[in-house]
Amino acid sequence: MKQFKLCLLILLMCFFINSHTALSQENMIRAKIGIQVNSNNAVKMARAKDRLKTGDMLRIYVHPEKPGFIYVIYSDKKQVTLLTQVEQKDQPSTLLLPSVGEYYEIDGQSSIETFTIIVSSTAVDTIPGRISAATSYEEWAGIEKKLKDQSRIALTKKSQLPFAIAGNVRSTNKTTPQKTLVKKLRIYSGNNLIVKKYEFQIKK
Repeated sequence: MKQFKLCLLILLMCFFINSHTALSQENMIRAKIGIQVNSNNAVKMARAKDRLKTGDMLRIYVHPEKPGFIYVIYSDKKQVTLLTQVEQKDQPSTLLLPSVGEYYEIDGQSSIETFTIIVSSTAVDTIPGRISAATSYEEWAGIEKKLKDQSRIALTKKSQLPFAIAGNVRSTNKTTPQKTLVKKLRIYSGNNLIVKKYEFQIKK
């Protein structure tokens, strides 16, 4: 009888683990995300926390694995600006900000500049309705923390496997196509949404 109960317990545990894993995989989303830095014509990919200087130029890359919603929020820890909100309905494509041929330029007026990139399988109602010219950094920091907590998952080897790049990405350089760069971007995973933050210290 004890042996039967033990077997039953093991079977129930296996069922629970498999169900939980399937649910986690169903809710998991992935995206390639990166920020390109052009500093005196030397190009590199930014780290999550990096040191930049006045005059450096930035371009943001976001390529979801599946259609969904993309939000990019900028802050200098004083003002908060929603740079873009995009819904990709049919198939995922690469979002480049400000555009394929332009960059954001660091003007040196702030000592810290942050970019938060959010990719979600559904619309994030707290973002468009909460961010305006009157939004304080403290208000945004609270929203950002809640979204980060929601997005956390236990990463697995499966979540790090590469995924195909759908659609075309135009090139501004014949020797280094943008599509090649996107393929090399790091893959991030999240539970229904991904929250990736870059914080740059600015040297004048």
